[in-house]
Amino acid sequence: MNKQQAQQIIENTFENRFDKERFTYFVKNLLNRIEEAHFDYNIIRIPDAYKPFISRYERIGKYSDGENRIDILIVILKKETSIERAWAMQRNFIAGYLSGRYGSDKEKDAALVAFVSPEEDDWRFSLVKMDYRFEEGENGKIKVKEEFTPARRYSFLVGKNEPNHTAKQQLVPLLQDDENNPTLTRLENAFNIETVTKEFFGKYHELFLWTKETIDAFVFKDNKVRADFETKAVNTVDFAKKILGQIVFFYFLQKKGWMGVKRDADWGTGPKNFLRELFEGNHGNYKNFFNDILEPLFYEALARERDDDFYSRFNCKIPFLNGGLFEPINDYNWKHADIALSNELFSNQIKTREGDIGTGIMDVFDRYNFTVKEDEPLEKEVAVDPEMLGKVFENLLEVRDRKSKGTYYTPREIVHYMCQQSLINYLTTELEGKVNKNDIEMLIKCGEQVDENEAIVEAKGRETDTYSYKLSESIRQNAKLIDDNLADIKVCDLAIGSGAFPVGMMSEIVKARKVLSIKEPDRTIYRFKRECIEKSLYGVDIDPGAVEIAKLRLWLSLVVDEENINQIKPNPLPNLDYKIMQGNSLIEDFHGISLNLKKKEKGNIKLFAEESKLDRLIEDLHYKQNALFNPTHPDDKKRLKEAVEDAIINIFHYELQRQKEPYFRELENIKEAASRFPNPKHQQEHYDDGKDKLDKKYSFDFETVENELREWTHGNKVRPFFPWKLYFANVFHNKGGFDVVIGNPPYVGHKGGHKKFFQEMKKTVLGKMFNNERMDLFYYFFHIALNNVKQKGEIAFITTNYYVTADSVVKLRTDFKSRSGIRKLVNFNELKIFDTAQGQHSMLTFLSKQYDVSFDCAVYSTKRTGLADSEMLKKILNRNDEETAYYAIKQSELYEGEMNYIRLLCGIGNNQLLINALLGKIKQQSVSLSQICDLSQGIVTGLDKISRKHIIKFLSLSDQKGAGVFVVNDKEKEIIGDSPLLKPWFKNSDIDKYNPNETNNQWIIHLNAEINIDRFRNIKKHLLKFKEVIESRNYDSGELSKAKKLNAWWALSSSRKEFDFSLPKIISPQRSHQNIFAYTEKEWVASADVYFITSKDKTLSLKYILALLNSALYFLWFYFRGKRKGDMLELYLTPLSQVPIKKIPLSQQQPFITLVSQILSLKKSNPQADTSELEAEIDRLVYELYGLTPEEIEIVEGKR
Repeated sequence: MNKQQAQQIIENTFENRFDKERFTYFVKNLLNRIEEAHFDYNIIRIPDAYKPFISRYERIGKYSDGENRIDILIVILKKETSIERAWAMQRNFIAGYLSGRYGSDKEKDAALVAFVSPEEDDWRFSLVKMDYRFEEGENGKIKVKEEFTPARRYSFLVGKNEPNHTAKQQLVPLLQDDENNPTLTRLENAFNIETVTKEFFGKYHELFLWTKETIDAFVFKDNKVRADFETKAVNTVDFAKKILGQIVFFYFLQKKGWMGVKRDADWGTGPKNFLRELFEGNHGNYKNFFNDILEPLFYEALARERDDDFYSRFNCKIPFLNGGLFEPINDYNWKHADIALSNELFSNQIKTREGDIGTGIMDVFDRYNFTVKEDEPLEKEVAVDPEMLGKVFENLLEVRDRKSKGTYYTPREIVHYMCQQSLINYLTTELEGKVNKNDIEMLIKCGEQVDENEAIVEAKGRETDTYSYKLSESIRQNAKLIDDNLADIKVCDLAIGSGAFPVGMMSEIVKARKVLSIKEPDRTIYRFKRECIEKSLYGVDIDPGAVEIAKLRLWLSLVVDEENINQIKPNPLPNLDYKIMQGNSLIEDFHGISLNLKKKEKGNIKLFAEESKLDRLIEDLHYKQNALFNPTHPDDKKRLKEAVEDAIINIFHYELQRQKEPYFRELENIKEAASRFPNPKHQQEHYDDGKDKLDKKYSFDFETVENELREWTHGNKVRPFFPWKLYFANVFHNKGGFDVVIGNPPYVGHKGGHKKFFQEMKKTVLGKMFNNERMDLFYYFFHIALNNVKQKGEIAFITTNYYVTADSVVKLRTDFKSRSGIRKLVNFNELKIFDTAQGQHSMLTFLSKQYDVSFDCAVYSTKRTGLADSEMLKKILNRNDEETAYYAIKQSELYEGEMNYIRLLCGIGNNQLLINALLGKIKQQSVSLSQICDLSQGIVTGLDKISRKHIIKFLSLSDQKGAGVFVVNDKEKEIIGDSPLLKPWFKNSDIDKYNPNETNNQWIIHLNAEINIDRFRNIKKHLLKFKEVIESRNYDSGELSKAKKLNAWWALSSSRKEFDFSLPKIISPQRSHQNIFAYTEKEWVASADVYFITSKDKTLSLKYILALLNSALYFLWFYFRGKRKGDMLELYLTPLSQVPIKKIPLSQQQPFITLVSQILSLKKSNPQADTSELEAEIDRLVYELYGLTPEEIEIVEGKR
């Protein structure tokens, strides 16, 4: 079948109301062949629990791909009621059918199903797949394990009102393939939402760039608009993102039928393509679509409340929604700024590469299905949903122009898991002694399935062999208490991004509360979500654009669950101005003022009075913030926002007076003295003069500080700080901090232009306590999380795993040890979690702000590599992966030595105790390598060769790309001429096990500051050609810094007291998958990624030491006691210096020396020589040296 024929079949089937004949023809072509096996069951044959939802069902055929059995079904639905679990019950009905409980003759693996509602023009084409688990029966036979886990459903929404672009993209390749019958895996791939996400993001990304560039061009030409944007601090990046966000949000609103409703018609009856109708001029003529239609729609129709919601400009009803989404960004003057963006930006007739017509915003959006159902693990629609948009938004966060790269979206499986674990840990702590942790895990992890199961039991009116209550007695007895704790939780994301984690937490909270209220239908998902947003969720981000996107994501999640509003108009969106805020999470102090608003122990009357006053101020702020949450008329909102700002200033002023008491006491004296003057003018002059002197005395001016805080609080300026305990005063005063801090903090190191930021951080309260010269930004986020979470609160972060053993992270590990207990570490090692980020080595860290020796640290450590997909992540996180080790470590045994290294035994499972004992045995018999040897790093030149980056900066070097500066090739060496300063130069790749390459073709000009450069005129002449770029090297620290102080611009170091590269030595690369050490007696110079070991204790041979370092036993040491990035060993100074070496007499060393000499001799003659037998003999000698048992040897050799 050709492509055109395949597309025609999809159009005939999916662009119309359901037709059985067309559907059957489509399925037969999709699968190439099906076995006719028809039956038709009416409601009598349908289990009672499903009768409210399903009137009949029929099978039109069966199919097998050789391994999996698939039925093709048509399910005729009853008209959907207000019951929110209707979709889940549809899915569970098919699950019961596939498992053979009714209808089906035996267990099936999947079904292709048409779900049809007779009164609707649209229907669903679904793949429902079972996830069977198996167990051994009493007779030894393998049978399906009876669990209440339902099937997963993947659906296309199709029919008269739905576009079929996505269905064509996904299904046409299967229809075209007449030769190969599709497997279940290929069918699953056709329903893969990730494919749609990537395509939609690509289109959305291009639309953003086009929109931004269109706005740029307009602002450049229009002086009036440019002036307004500059005054209001509006940038075109955020302007473009907000426009697109508003339009895509509108697509969800019109999908619900809320837009363009006729004056006397019910809500929900509006056209599903209202925006297209506006563009076509069906609701009024216009000249410019953005200026004449979109701006009034967003900033007037949706932003202002009207008694009857009728909007005369478009002659229809449009609900008041605002909440902040439908406000002009930074309050730019939309009425007087004529922003006439090209109409073609929104819709045009340009033909795309795929053959579609139109490249404008609406043209692209019109091609996709928009679903008003949130994505759930068991129910996925192949459509644009809020979850997908969250992914699109997050990928777009860092994009500002065509050179920008997207950010990295945390996979939804990781988000689900982190949110669930945080909630389980929170409830376990809060309900200690009342509800068992296993019962809480059942509620949170399996809540949705439990809910469906309990509903079936309720419908039957009794428990049966097949269906029984799954919720424990302790959950049911304490349902009100659990519900109260879920409603009261306070959650914060310190770097909120697109809002994935707060939305994830809300989803888990709502699902759990819904399970607890099976018999309370008045408690809707919409109500739970709105309460959660109002009372539980908080977030901060330094990027104002991210803040707006996070708000949009929460609003979307809320809107999609507002149902049954035919007679009642939609609720306005909540105002999130003081819930999701812009600021630098890491800098809390403001002009040296750091707030602490926790409740204090009341020990005296004065303190009690002060506490009461602070209580009143905080209650006043909280009251005003709550009033602002529920939006009102824009004028009322402005008034309420100013009231909130005043309340914030009042608390700040109170705390300011407390902390600066001497200043304010003297200020009162100045006021009192000024009041004695009879003339108001003299009063003011005396006050001003006295205050000026006072301000100078204390280097402080409270009026300036408070005015500045008011300006930052107002919101248009980007806040470079964030006073947590002020803006979220109620949380800290009442609870002492957040219950849960969760997120994916940014991974930013000193490199890449971030040095200035770290220098500024050093000056802050946080920086003075925890700064380290080689730290990553996410270390600070752990510290601030510990500051802001309450005692016994929970922290969950995804970061890199470097912090567990890196030397630069000792302050973080010490902070962990002193202020928290580590609940769980999920170490992904070499497995990539993000499909675009490089060098990931990700880890999930779960902390509790309490050190409790009674709970162990659970460790998941995987040996998998490559890019993780959804199923792999589920297996790992559900403790169901054979390539992942699962074990526990006592809190008391988690940290090692003064550096508090966290030792994780990757991939060993039940052998961890044996490995610990074995490595302890080695250490006990040995001394450290640093006691018997000198260890040195290779040379940092700062400038080996001229790169493209140098040429861009220094145009005079345009013809010198690749030219050697301090490292030259043979040809360049010949031009310079012979010199004792030219030393043979090697790379870390020249190091093989035992024997290095000793033939070089590069040379280093080895200079230190004490050498008289004028004695080496040929060298000086060569370097003078590059003096300008040499002087641009980073001189901030190390030997180069010292050389600069000596005015030796040409030097590599400051003195002659440096390593002698001509000595006999052991050499090793800084990073390697194996323990690779080599021996050479030649002059052998290399860069800083090579380490050199020379003898200090002459009673020990370097060849003996080399034998130990290269042995299988020592690989175990490096892997578990050294440093790693993923599976890559880090062989630098610190781990090398700690390596244990057993001191034995020279006579006992001789067998090792002899074997090493034989290996070196063979390798020098032939680098490819097989020396495995000699190396195995060395391993045997090392086992014997340390007295290893057969069991221990098996562990070393991976045999157990």
